[in-house]
Amino acid sequence: MLRACCLFAALALAPALAADNALVALGKKKAASSPAKWQVSDLKHPTMGTLKAAIWLNAQSTDAGRDRIVSSVYLSCQKAADRIAIELANAPASNLTGGVGPMDLPQLTCVGVKPDGTPQRTEIPASWEIDDFGDALSRGMRPATLHRCASIEVVQNVALPPGWPRASQRIAIEFSPYSRELDEVFSQCGEDSAYPPEQVAEAPAAKPGPAAKATAKAPAPGAPPEGGWKRARTVSKGKSNVRAAGTLKSALVTQLPPGMPVLVEPASGDWWHVKPRSGSAYEGYVRRDRFVFD
Repeated sequence: MLRACCLFAALALAPALAADNALVALGKKKAASSPAKWQVSDLKHPTMGTLKAAIWLNAQSTDAGRDRIVSSVYLSCQKAADRIAIELANAPASNLTGGVGPMDLPQLTCVGVKPDGTPQRTEIPASWEIDDFGDALSRGMRPATLHRCASIEVVQNVALPPGWPRASQRIAIEFSPYSRELDEVFSQCGEDSAYPPEQVAEAPAAKPGPAAKATAKAPAPGAPPEGGWKRARTVSKGKSNVRAAGTLKSALVTQLPPGMPVLVEPASGDWWHVKPRSGSAYEGYVRRDRFVFD
């Protein structure tokens, strides 16, 4: 009787496991084909505390007639509460520090998978807070709810500045929780990782010769990284622009959130060369007043 009971339970569980496998496979496929590039870091938020946050570095650009609207997404895990927050930011390409707010509140749609393997679209309930820059923030979201989505579609109707050809512009964005970077954020919030742990074989260390033993010295505490790079963080107020060259008129590479860990080295005048502490998601120039040294 016990064996029969376990057999029936296994048969009942099989469709659910198949749907889970299909969901993860679809999520990874969507992540691989997405142009989004993310940078993950640990941040301190003034109201939400310690966060594991991912910022969409290569912001999406949407034609709006007279100009283009540049849109970014921030997804973070509030570690103390195991809750996810999604923040949406939009600004004209010609005035990236200005920002434009929503005419209608954003809508989130979950692209999931039915038990038979076919796609399923459902609305994700969200409560939005709008700040002075027009950025929209939804927090307190359950990680498991978002992790049941192979991808999340975001539709926003933003209000355009006075004098533009039309009053509003529809912005559509899609991203997958199953990219490796966002998987790291969801794992921080208690969700199982979709990726197996990476196993890196360590090469045996070569034994130093007598001369090396005599001259080797321990690095000085707090010494800058090799090549003159120094550890720093963006300032705690506002987003910091990274530009392609050391001028305010040069193209915007990306915007970094407050407290983002970076490496910097002097370039020219008030401009410093900047790059992430790991990886190569971006590289450019930032003004000296937009970061502090660690």
